[in-house]
Amino acid sequence: MATTVGAGGERPGHAESLWLARHGTSVQRLLFLLLCGLVAFNACDVLLTLRGLSLGRLREGNALMSSLLHINTPLAITIKMVAVGVGSLLIWHLRDRRFVFWSTVMLTGGYGVLVFYETLLLVGL
Repeated sequence: MATTVGAGGERPGHAESLWLARHGTSVQRLLFLLLCGLVAFNACDVLLTLRGLSLGRLREGNALMSSLLHINTPLAITIKMVAVGVGSLLIWHLRDRRFVFWSTVMLTGGYGVLVFYETLLLVGL
């Protein structure tokens, strides 16, 4: 049975397993906290968007969600919350990959910036 070897002489996925073995529990704990933050930022985004829409200070940037919010707001909120929840579960399932960890760091950070921006728009800064 033949196995492939990477350019550096290691087996595919070997660097990933070494990275996880080196950082293991601390990385998983941080990823869990990042995912909790992601879900929290999503909830804040929903609340800020609804408040901004009601005040006329914000508009939904996602055309599909904008249409759905005008048709059935509770359904739009449910879809948004479930989508982020399911996405977070998928990320957790793939947590042993370095790429997934760093993507989650960037995604959560980006969501945090969005919530901060929405907050600034709502308070009129």
